[in-house]
Amino acid sequence: MFDQEFNPWDPSPKGAAQAEATSPPDEAREPREEATSKSSFSPSQQEPLDEKSLAQSGEPKEASRMDPSLQQGWDEPEERYLHRITNEELPPTRILSNAQPQGSGGGPQNPIDHKSGSGKRAAGFMAMALAGAILGSVMTLYASQRLHPPTQSPATQEQSSLAASAAAVRTQEPVKLQTTPENQVAQKVTQSVVGITTKSNVPVETFFGNGRQEIRGVGSGVIVSEDGYILTNAHVVEGSEELTVVFSNEASVKGKVLWSDAALDLAVVKVEKKGLKPVAIGQSQSVQVGDKAIAIGSPLGLDLQSTLTSGYISGLDRTITLKGGGTMSGLIQTDAAINEGNSGGALLNAAGQLIGINTAKAGGSTSGIGFAIPIDTARPIIDKVMAHGSFQSVYLGVTGMDVAKVKLRNADVSFPVNEGVFLIEVAKKTAAAEAGLKKEDIITAVDQHKVTGMTDLKKALLNYKVGDRVEVTYYRGDKPHKTQLTFAQDSSNIQEFFRQMP
Repeated sequence: MFDQEFNPWDPSPKGAAQAEATSPPDEAREPREEATSKSSFSPSQQEPLDEKSLAQSGEPKEASRMDPSLQQGWDEPEERYLHRITNEELPPTRILSNAQPQGSGGGPQNPIDHKSGSGKRAAGFMAMALAGAILGSVMTLYASQRLHPPTQSPATQEQSSLAASAAAVRTQEPVKLQTTPENQVAQKVTQSVVGITTKSNVPVETFFGNGRQEIRGVGSGVIVSEDGYILTNAHVVEGSEELTVVFSNEASVKGKVLWSDAALDLAVVKVEKKGLKPVAIGQSQSVQVGDKAIAIGSPLGLDLQSTLTSGYISGLDRTITLKGGGTMSGLIQTDAAINEGNSGGALLNAAGQLIGINTAKAGGSTSGIGFAIPIDTARPIIDKVMAHGSFQSVYLGVTGMDVAKVKLRNADVSFPVNEGVFLIEVAKKTAAAEAGLKKEDIITAVDQHKVTGMTDLKKALLNYKVGDRVEVTYYRGDKPHKTQLTFAQDSSNIQEFFRQMP
């Protein structure tokens, strides 16, 4: 819009043409020419405003204090005032500056249209200012958002963080971890470990007299053959009138106890089922402290059946004293958790081979200390039971007690040794009686097998059969002795070891 506005100061032909087209008649130019002949502009030549003029204009008297040059046009019409001061009152230099050169053929220029030109300029300036303000606001808002992002409430930030985390989780690739020994053992052996539940009725005394109470027990077992032979602890099946074996797939079947020895705390159970998955049997004599140890069983009941715990072999050939005062020797110690219900379960090496039968009976409730019966002790029993359907160890013919247990009960008793089996009774017409053993003798060895208690004596006898001849080392009083004996019978229908229940 500004390139079309009339510019009276433009000396170009275009400006001259515009001035010619808009110039007033000659009559209107004569006063201006007369005014140009004056040498100066004198405000004193203007007549001052009087009181009457002020009264007619409606303005206060204070207006008389204004410059006389302004007072003269105060109450004139706007157009007349502008025309008069433009043509008569401006200094000659400004008037001449508005005129074209004399040689141009034109006279003085038309007075400036202050009303129209100034308004257009003001409108233009206001439009430019408004546009600048809007542009500045937009740029300020953009810069503010870039430099100071809008803050979010904690809840909104948490939701955004959770959404971002969820998106990150969904887009991440699964991490492939190396398979651990525990993974491999679990896949290989879990099906070979079973749960065992028992039911028995025991005599109890009540207010109404003697009665019987039903007792239920839970333990574990290990499948050692595909046709249903299962190895477990003697205290798991002891006194059971009804026994059920529960497999890892939760199928169950009735079982029967074929052999049990309380001194060794071992038993063999048989179920009529084919196609079972037996465990691989290792060698406990090759186990070393620091080896990986993995236990599988049913701690605290069948709800936790097939639980796997892992640790290391903490010690070997341990001898511990039981709550009843008896002892168990030759045990494997591990820090893998073994709790009630784990009894009879498997202790395995990193290859998944059976190296021991767990027994919570020995471990008690001490955290980080568990025990297992070495598999080498049970292996000859398993072989004989599977070959003959049952197993009976040779019968020595003695009833004994650990020396440590005797000392615990009788602090004043003095023995020449601290370990061995103290003979409480020697049965007549037995191998022990025929060899000359007597009551209160202390057996310390059978051939090369050291005897520290009833457990060792029982394990030593597992190596012999009826007709074998052995050398027995014993103490009578303070003197050591040796004697030869020949086993003449097995332990069928003889309960001397059950009377030594630890």
